[in-house]
Amino acid sequence: MDDAERQAVRRKLITQTILWIAITGVILFAAAGTLRWPEAWIYLGLWLIFGLASGLSLAIENPDILKERMRSPLQKSQKSWDRPVLMAIFAG
Repeated sequence: MDDAERQAVRRKLITQTILWIAITGVILFAAAGTLRWPEAWIYLGLWLIFGLASGLSLAIENPDILKERMRSPLQKSQKSWDRPVLMAIFAG
């Protein structure tokens, strides 16, 4: 993997992490009806810190594994019977 591809994997990791934290934050704070919930802010902050730390360390140590883990769970080569099972798991 060349440097340009490594940079692309790192950017995707950061983007996906921030996106998931934002989605989770919206769900948490919408359910609570307020932004004044310190535990949720701590949770999101810890998730950001540890998510980026573990992902970036994996990007340094083995970027190929990180790239594979960031792929969509639904693949073109996937068996047709497997797709509904995965969708049920993610929807549940």
